[in-house]
Amino acid sequence: MEAKGKRTLKAKVEEAVESNAEHTEHKCIAAPGCGHVQKGAFNHGNFLRHLRTKHPDRLEYLEIPPATSNNKRLAAEMSMSPNPGPSKEPPINPSAGTPAKRGKKAKVSIELDRQQVLLGTLQLVTTNALPLQYPEWSGFQSLVQPTWSAFQLTMNRKNMADLVTQAAGIMRGLIKEQVSGKSVNLLIDSATRRNHHSLGISAQFFDEAQHKVVVRSLAIKEVINRQTARFLAETMKQEAIDNYNVKPLQLYTVVSDNAPNANSSIRKLGYILKKMIEEGSSDLLTAEIAEVEECLASVGPQRIMDMDAMDEAEVDEDGSESEDDQAEEIVNWSEEPAADDLEISEADYDLEGTRCAAHSCQLAVWDVLKKSTKRIEVIKKLVKNTRLIKYRETFVNEKGSFAPISNATRWNAVFLMLKALKDQRAFYLMLENKFSELEFSKHWTFINEYCEALEPVFRLTIYLQREHVPLSEFYAQWIICQASLFNLQNNKLAVKLLAAMEQRLKKLTETIQFKAALYFDPRFNYIGSGKIITEDKEAVQRFLLTLWTRLNAIDSTEEDEEPASSDASTETNSFIKQYLDTYFQKDAVVEDAPVTKPLAKIHRLIKELEFQPKVLLENQQFDVMKYWMKQRTGQPELYRLAMVVLSAPSTQVIIERSFSALKLILSDLRQRLSDPRIQDLMILKLNPDLLPRVVQILDNEI
Repeated sequence: MEAKGKRTLKAKVEEAVESNAEHTEHKCIAAPGCGHVQKGAFNHGNFLRHLRTKHPDRLEYLEIPPATSNNKRLAAEMSMSPNPGPSKEPPINPSAGTPAKRGKKAKVSIELDRQQVLLGTLQLVTTNALPLQYPEWSGFQSLVQPTWSAFQLTMNRKNMADLVTQAAGIMRGLIKEQVSGKSVNLLIDSATRRNHHSLGISAQFFDEAQHKVVVRSLAIKEVINRQTARFLAETMKQEAIDNYNVKPLQLYTVVSDNAPNANSSIRKLGYILKKMIEEGSSDLLTAEIAEVEECLASVGPQRIMDMDAMDEAEVDEDGSESEDDQAEEIVNWSEEPAADDLEISEADYDLEGTRCAAHSCQLAVWDVLKKSTKRIEVIKKLVKNTRLIKYRETFVNEKGSFAPISNATRWNAVFLMLKALKDQRAFYLMLENKFSELEFSKHWTFINEYCEALEPVFRLTIYLQREHVPLSEFYAQWIICQASLFNLQNNKLAVKLLAAMEQRLKKLTETIQFKAALYFDPRFNYIGSGKIITEDKEAVQRFLLTLWTRLNAIDSTEEDEEPASSDASTETNSFIKQYLDTYFQKDAVVEDAPVTKPLAKIHRLIKELEFQPKVLLENQQFDVMKYWMKQRTGQPELYRLAMVVLSAPSTQVIIERSFSALKLILSDLRQRLSDPRIQDLMILKLNPDLLPRVVQILDNEI
């Protein structure tokens, strides 16, 4: 070997490089046929890595030490390059400390406080559903344990369980503060997950501080008893009323499915709460009754009847429909007290339940689909068979998509299966021509008819899955769905669905809470409206007076502002209007609102809602919650009532989502979790926006 004298590592690397005249391309000549070219400014470090990885047999000749060398001068020598060029190495964060060499430890500096560590620790076991023993896993021991140690936190399964229990207790305290002094709606449902039967209870209310409707999960409790009405009522009382210190007068309604035991349990809970009022708050009840009676007495029964007669006479002036037609077309809700019966009794405090609109819609569809079960099963079997290996090549070559397989308990899965077949009809016809055993052709008429009829109901179902759908909003969407079905007169299934939807709707529209929501909605209650009958308007006015005094009993603050006007919509849709004309009493032509003697202010304001501008029902852009939020300063008294009435939910789908989350916590590997532990984990998981506040309090306690 020829002696080369003492050279720097930079010079040794350059001996293996041939550069062009412009010094913009640098070719490796360490070995024949290499072809590696570095463009741009020459980077010694990058070329050194190339030599070490691609030509290790030439390193000795070039006198370049291998990568395992401990030569401390390497970095210094390479940094002496006069034109180092751009480096492909990631930039070093000055705050992160000096990068460690292989096999060496590094001190890493990052911005992190104790609350962030506690929050992440809890999120992993709740939001991300990791087991309680995850801190003992080797990966977390290697990566996270140093962080816990830096903040003097000892994490293992026992300590994690204690942390969850403590955090859940703080969470319940925060929810208790949130519901205090507010009108509260309860949502209940039950389900079985992995042989674990659970009852879910949530609370929904309007939070003035956040200017929105808030849903809080209160409990996901294991049920080992028979779900009798008494048991469910007592469980609701314990898990919601007692644990969160909800006063009886705060409870507005309870939403459940259509199960008889659920509806009976709500009536039983109402009885229990009435007893609590009688035994523990009789003075409050007496004062409340007296205030309502005083307001009504200031007008007098005869004057109220005269006003109602005036309104009724104006409605009759239209005269476009016969009495028999009106008797069939007006929504006949359950009977209310007569107009001249203005006595307030303890019955006004009975708790009324609200049936879940989404569940009722599902039942209406199954009322019709159950007659086609055999046909659906035949189609479902064909769809399953298309997944056999013999057909897969055709699906791949022709770029066909498999239709989803329907679920026995979800009608919308049936619709999606049929719609997928309809949308790919040409492909499935070709598939049948190629494989005669896939006999889809005999079902196309059925598929087309069902897709056309189920489309409006499917859209309604999707709408009802929103986090909050006020009672009047579900009704508006339900009526629009019925109008769409009414427009499909040549579709036999649509005709049957319309009849089933109208039948199921009757049960949903019986409660005073529902009628109150319609009363606040300008799509149903406006000057000359025929969509709410006189008896129901009067019943709602009585109910709202009672509700007002309840709110004053809970929170004595009362604002005194003048009401403001609101905007109306002028959009229309012909087939919806046609259906509305057949479904409701026709509107009256009213020129001016009747002039009355001054009443008690809130009574007068409630009465004046009958004369608000009309918003068309088919206006899909209208949002009744936003409509009333805009009245916050202009009509504070009505705004206060509206936020209570319109915050009442029409569905309890939020509970179903809670059960979906339960599947993540109660996995196959976590069957031994106790019910209290599950409740603690679930309340933290289902109220994630409160976790930062929980951690803030927790940090001061541990």
